[in-house]
Amino acid sequence: MGKRNRAALLATNLPQLQNLIKRDPTSYRDEFLQQWRHYESALAIFRLKPDAEAKEFQELVTFLAHVVPCYPNECQEFPEQIMSLLREHPLVLSPDVRKAFVQCLVLLRNKNIVDSLTLLSLFFDLFRCRDKQLREILYSYIVHDIRVANQKTKNNKLNKVLQNHMYKLLERAEQGGDHGICGKKAVEVCVELYKKGVWKDQKTVNVLAQACFSPVPRIAVMGVQFFLGADEEVDESSDSEGETPNLRALQHKQQVGKKTKSRARQMDKTLATIRRKERNKGKAEVFNFSALHQINDPQGFAERLYARLSGTHMPYESRLLFIKLLARVLGVHKLILLQFFTYVIRYLQPHQQDVTTILAATAQATHDLVPPDAVEPVLMAIANNFVVETVSSEVVCAGLNSIREVCARCPLAMTDTLLQDLTQYKSHREKGVMMAARSLISLFRTVNPELLKKKDRGKTATMARKEFRALQFGETRTSDLMEDIALLEELQKQRDEQKLNAKEAATHKKGKKGQSTEEELAAEEDEGWDGWEVDSDASEIELGSEDEVIEDDDDDDDDDDDDDEEEEDSDEEEEEEAASGEEQGSDDDDDDDAEEEEAPTLVPIKPTNVLTTKILSSQDFARLKELRIRRQAQLQASGGKKDGAMDESLDLSDLLDKGSDLSGSGSDSDGEDGPSEMVDEAAILAYRKRTRQNYNERMASIQAGREDREKFGSKKQRSEGHSTTNKEKRKSKAFMMVVHTRQVKRKAKMSLRDKQIQLRQSKDKQKRMQKKR
Repeated sequence: MGKRNRAALLATNLPQLQNLIKRDPTSYRDEFLQQWRHYESALAIFRLKPDAEAKEFQELVTFLAHVVPCYPNECQEFPEQIMSLLREHPLVLSPDVRKAFVQCLVLLRNKNIVDSLTLLSLFFDLFRCRDKQLREILYSYIVHDIRVANQKTKNNKLNKVLQNHMYKLLERAEQGGDHGICGKKAVEVCVELYKKGVWKDQKTVNVLAQACFSPVPRIAVMGVQFFLGADEEVDESSDSEGETPNLRALQHKQQVGKKTKSRARQMDKTLATIRRKERNKGKAEVFNFSALHQINDPQGFAERLYARLSGTHMPYESRLLFIKLLARVLGVHKLILLQFFTYVIRYLQPHQQDVTTILAATAQATHDLVPPDAVEPVLMAIANNFVVETVSSEVVCAGLNSIREVCARCPLAMTDTLLQDLTQYKSHREKGVMMAARSLISLFRTVNPELLKKKDRGKTATMARKEFRALQFGETRTSDLMEDIALLEELQKQRDEQKLNAKEAATHKKGKKGQSTEEELAAEEDEGWDGWEVDSDASEIELGSEDEVIEDDDDDDDDDDDDDEEEEDSDEEEEEEAASGEEQGSDDDDDDDAEEEEAPTLVPIKPTNVLTTKILSSQDFARLKELRIRRQAQLQASGGKKDGAMDESLDLSDLLDKGSDLSGSGSDSDGEDGPSEMVDEAAILAYRKRTRQNYNERMASIQAGREDREKFGSKKQRSEGHSTTNKEKRKSKAFMMVVHTRQVKRKAKMSLRDKQIQLRQSKDKQKRMQKKR
């Protein structure tokens, strides 16, 4: 057989020609031009019948997509020709041919031959095709390409054009049909990019907000679900997601199994994953604005949601999603939409499906700016339908918890008659109902104890009754930071007075003894102020600088320091006098009356000294909390009297644990700054008994109980008079008392073989015990 002509085979073997062209484009230029002319003729034929299979044309397009970078001048029109085919006949093309065209364009985009903006716009339009496999390819590529484009820096030009294109797709989706599918996939792309942190700007959020009002139900539900779950979703690509690999199991496999390269690579990959997770633990957490906070017009958005909810017929599941979103928007932005409370009353029935979700949404939509007259019918509906004797205890508990969550946000909606009626459940036989009623009592002890009966107000609320004033509608209570700073300055003033008295007593002593006494007193005073930052350049008296207090007093008493003061500028001298003149005058008055009064009277001081000279740290706020708790404890001990010096001898070990009670916190669901922004359904559900623990949970509780206790187990040396065990008691019983027991009957029925085994085990046990001794 003769030698084959290789050049003749290249015309039909396109993969081989493709390989040769990539290696040496110049030598195979003629072969490429031959295939290019063949492509032009096949393209003209394909345009006449675009719905044909055209496998040969499909192979030619794939071949040219791979070799276009080798001949850029000859193939300038090739990308535009393929994109024009997809624009003109997107629904007519055969699925295989259309898929091949898309793959060719992706290949050209990876080689930077096609512009990203033009290609992505085309791919968004191709979502209209009823080809599920093609839509998955387009979706994954669009997300990947946009993510890569914004990886190093934000590509604002690309993002802006594509987001505007999203608006157009949503407008076209109103036509229905294929355009509805295209709009749905566009919304999915926006949601995925938001989750991945690529598009987290305001424009993306408003594109998704517009999707909530789409006439296509699937698009509207997808937009609503995004706003309901945007804060809880986690990026799939984050390293913190997933469980930590079991390193010990992999090490064991390497030890006992055959050592292969694949197992070694798997081990290295696991080690790298663990190291990456450890590094990420030390990174600071990045907080993003919630999607609800980035809506341009929250009031208009809420009104459009309510119009869609009340004016359009939709399934109950979709209606429930719209209720949750509307309630969340009203609560987050503190909007007023009184029609919502009238609308939601119809669903407040115990037999209503997903009633706990509706109760949580009702509480979510309530805030302190809603008129109490609009919320009062809601409370009465919950009380009349849920908190009655004819329903189960779980329903009563859910009703009481819902009323508590609503009143935590709008306490003025509660009346004294209704509240005193609800508090009667504090002694209910069911624990869930009892806890719900007591949590309601605990809430109103803080917000308005006047509505409670005298026996339900508690000690703290009763003592502070004269000074307490319930907040009116629209009124807010300022922070207690100024009062806490006043407590700090009062305590500092007392310490300064004690130090001055100790210094006067120390001046009568001579020599080193007087100096050592002074140093010891200074050291004792400094112990209570650890952690305070002192500004050495400040001219005012600061809380942590007790040595400066002594120096200022020395300047007043001694004449030797007058020369140093004259050397300073007159402006600085006037500022010092203006800043410390009031405190020095109060110190002189206290020195004159120190012998007459046992303790100075606490007078509120304007807390400008600390706030204008330093920034409070976390240790400073901890000290403020300690002083506030100490003051609350002193008020309780003195029967509510505020007069008297700050008692520093109180033990705060127990008070710090009960700080929330002393400071008057509300219900369990409320934080330090008031009610939480989101209402969880778990706060509405009834108290549930703890389920049975599995083996791991039981062992964990057992180990926790064994901590900080003496060694457990039997004790060999027990004291005299100890009780005997059941085993010892059985030995002392008469035989006729145990003749009918199972042990005796089983022993009597034992075979000779079983007796031999038991005897051998007993001897072995005795030998082991002798060895141990």
